[in-house]
Amino acid sequence: MAALSYRIKVAQNFAKQNTEVVDLLQKTVIDFAKSKDVKNSLVLRFKIYQSVSIILLQQQDYKSLEKYSLKTFNEFTKEKLFNKNDHDTKLQMLTYLINSLQNDRNIHTHYNKRI
Repeated sequence: MAALSYRIKVAQNFAKQNTEVVDLLQKTVIDFAKSKDVKNSLVLRFKIYQSVSIILLQQQDYKSLEKYSLKTFNEFTKEKLFNKNDHDTKLQMLTYLINSLQNDRNIHTHYNKRI
């Protein structure tokens, strides 16, 4: 988490556009995903998701939030990471996804698709 926070802080200071920060976040998540410690730590994976989501919300980058929420939700579902203890996070992911789709007016496109 410290490495993620540092990368974000540095990127925000020097980034010319939001896309640079989003690219950095994606690279950071990919780098961390390679680590067995991160892959095996549900707490850390959920914390990374929450950190990235909050940053995208603050930047009002709803398109990236939509993509990230959908990808993460599908990944967590496929790996059966959700349980009773993190039901709030699951609902938060779905809320972010729906709100970002609504903001982007893509909700009708995804309505008939299975999430």
